[in-house]
Amino acid sequence: MLLPPDHPSYPWPGMLFGVWANSVWYWCMDQVIVQRVLSAKSVLHGRGGTILSAYLKLLPPFLFAIPGIIAYVLYPTQVEADPDRSYAILVMELLPTGLRGMMVAAMLAAMMSSLASGMSVQSGRRRGREAKEWEGK
Repeated sequence: MLLPPDHPSYPWPGMLFGVWANSVWYWCMDQVIVQRVLSAKSVLHGRGGTILSAYLKLLPPFLFAIPGIIAYVLYPTQVEADPDRSYAILVMELLPTGLRGMMVAAMLAAMMSSLASGMSVQSGRRRGREAKEWEGK
């Protein structure tokens, strides 16, 4: 799983320490986050919000990694054959029929939401271009 520290394209020390440095840069230099902290009611609220969001920022790696680890432990041959299907294997093998249907519905709803927001942004850009062209005439 871990490549050697001197690997040319993916050294694990760089990933371990570099990701944290990048995350600190994001949380300390992103203008939206800085504005939100500066607009807090007090210094205590600003610090509390920043610390809470830092703790919440630590959750996604675990939420993404733990299902894959569980799938690898429970179904090693299937996951080794196709690692991209590890979450689907867990859903199909562990959930009962009703929950399986709800999970598929939730995933389809998330996909449709993402598609809808992408299409909305694209149509807004197109409408903005058409409005500028119309105003220019």
